[in-house]
Amino acid sequence: VLVDATGGRRPGLGTQQTAYGLVVAAREAERLVPAGTAVFMDWSAPAREPTFLYSVPVGGGRVLLEETCLARRPGLGPDLLAGRLRSRLLRAGAVPEGDEELVRITLDPLRPRGLAFGAAAGLIHPATGYSLADSLRLAPAVAAALAEGLRSGPAQAVRAARHVLWPPAARTVHTLRRFGLRALREMPGDRLPEFFELFFGLPGELQRAYTSGRTDVTGTMAAMTALFRAAPWRLRAQLAGCH
Repeated sequence: VLVDATGGRRPGLGTQQTAYGLVVAAREAERLVPAGTAVFMDWSAPAREPTFLYSVPVGGGRVLLEETCLARRPGLGPDLLAGRLRSRLLRAGAVPEGDEELVRITLDPLRPRGLAFGAAAGLIHPATGYSLADSLRLAPAVAAALAEGLRSGPAQAVRAARHVLWPPAARTVHTLRRFGLRALREMPGDRLPEFFELFFGLPGELQRAYTSGRTDVTGTMAAMTALFRAAPWRLRAQLAGCH
């Protein structure tokens, strides 16, 4: 049995999350974020094509700073993102130098024809870009399904592995998340900060259900419903696809 684990499809064609990062000395990062803290999304630099700052300590007295475009088709290029990150640093009086990091994640990859795993199998959260935790969690179960299925032949092994990867609940959740991706991609830039203020104001269990509950249909729907109810009418219209 051949398993495709070569990464996502549709490079340059699908909806992408892109980022440009610099690993800088902690003393330089402290001009932007408090020492020893991580920042998930800083939307404080408004622009027509919105991006946010992501910051996380990486050890050794260094901090990763990333300028990130969450979801766009096509994704923003590295030169534009690099310019914005360097401008942030310069405005704060920090030196914009360090090891570079480039990120390009296809959020809506094409469904594979054969058996695939990881990003190649679409194990990417369409609205966040997360995938590693699900891949690590599913790897032993997929391997076990393949080993058991091979006793009845390669075709049965592939069917068993696909069932582990994409049971009906996971397919339903993925469809709901694709709806969330479409809403983010089409949302006017000036409404994105408001949207995420509402999302991170939800109870923790609803946040976790939407970001990590791969087979939690009830939790995913509850999170989306709660956010819609909390949103003002102008944002509800956007989420419902009204323009």
